[in-house]
Amino acid sequence: MDTLNNMERALEEIAAREGEDFRADRETILGRYGRRAGERDMAIKVLSVFGGILATLSFAGFLGVMDLFQSHLALILVGAVVLALALGVQRVFKALVLDTLGVSLYILGMVMVMVGLEGFNVPANTLAQVLFLLALCSLFVTKNYILAFLSVLVLAGVFLYLILANGLPYLVHGYILFYTSALALCLLGEAKFLAAPSHIAERYGPLRIGLCFSLLFGLVLVGANALVPEGLQYPWLSSLAPLATILYLVPSLPKGWPGKKNRALAYGLCTLALLPILFAPAMAGSLLLVLLSFKVNYRTGLVLGIIALAYFTIQYYYDLNLSLLIKSMVLFTSGMVFLLCYLLFTKTKKADEKV
Repeated sequence: MDTLNNMERALEEIAAREGEDFRADRETILGRYGRRAGERDMAIKVLSVFGGILATLSFAGFLGVMDLFQSHLALILVGAVVLALALGVQRVFKALVLDTLGVSLYILGMVMVMVGLEGFNVPANTLAQVLFLLALCSLFVTKNYILAFLSVLVLAGVFLYLILANGLPYLVHGYILFYTSALALCLLGEAKFLAAPSHIAERYGPLRIGLCFSLLFGLVLVGANALVPEGLQYPWLSSLAPLATILYLVPSLPKGWPGKKNRALAYGLCTLALLPILFAPAMAGSLLLVLLSFKVNYRTGLVLGIIALAYFTIQYYYDLNLSLLIKSMVLFTSGMVFLLCYLLFTKTKKADEKV
């Protein structure tokens, strides 16, 4: 209700400011925000996920009792039918119980198709490609929030599997570049997504949260020494896209720095503050997630970004092959630069208020 009330007030303020020339489809805008507010109900999401998992395990046990797992062809055929049924149920019905059923059938169908294909000794890369196509088709067909979210995660998981299983660690840089760009375009282009046709606007919510998790999956690989793929070189390459996007966001985060000197000083201080994390791509990516979410007021992304930034900062600190004194100097210097940025921001803000 708070979201709808805020949107109503925003529409009224814009209409008063723009005058008689302002036109807006009030009912459509409020309706879409109302649906998004319902989708953000965490209790419903958690119930759907856990209900889907439990139902999947129960149904899988029933199929095992029926000896269906002995026939690989039967697994593939039944799995395809289950997938089609899952997508059909959630498109026709909107009840919570049936949404849960759709999630369970979707997971079960995916597993059955993969197990059946593996029984025919299908190569692992081919299995991954089939899973990719199934997830991509599901993303375009489904209208269910959870199913769309799972599809986005499956796509990211397949990308990472193909990269790691085929011994191509340098493509992790490309993975982070792709998902950094995709997440920035998704969050900064929120208005365009919501103004798009309904079949696109309805997928914005799960796509947004799915891209957040997908980026974090890649950052985990470069954020902990124990998980870094063997042969991955030049880790700083993964920092370039997040840092470039952060610098692009610098002018829009505060309400503006008046004067060319202040803007140049702001860019200089921000660059100095970001230099220490050039060789910590996980910190750069999580910081970008925090700033993007803060800019568009996306609370879920902001919480995820803060948690990830705290974890990757601690992990990077302990992974440094330096003495405790040098680590302390690095932290002290970075903290001083951040304090200078804060003082600059508060000083120019007070100057604007006086004017």
